[in-house]
Amino acid sequence: MSNLNFEKFTTPGRNYDSWCKVKPSNQLLYISSGAVAKLGIREANYVTLHYSKNDNMLGLKLLTEPEDCSLKLIKQGAARAVCLQSFISNTEVEVSWNERFSIKWNDEKGLLIVDLFYRDNE
Repeated sequence: MSNLNFEKFTTPGRNYDSWCKVKPSNQLLYISSGAVAKLGIREANYVTLHYSKNDNMLGLKLLTEPEDCSLKLIKQGAARAVCLQSFISNTEVEVSWNERFSIKWNDEKGLLIVDLFYRDNE
């Protein structure tokens, strides 16, 4: 028993799972606090939306200042949200309501990528 080495767990209450969800009631793309922490979203105040209709993917370009066609990132505690109402109304991208989706950073595109086909099985 004397050879056991214990290390103190120092991050209680923190979860760094990266996922997002589109809520039907207000058409907000809700980004988990884990994704915000893990993917460096905390510094962003705005996003521009980009999409690939054929791949059913959504891209978010993170911005600190507003630019043409940008949307405000809404702070919800440690999480973030962005309103997709006009995006959903004006594109043919299919959205599954209340499903968890994976959200990942893509260096090549410089975007956060949400694959609207891939469900994150919690």
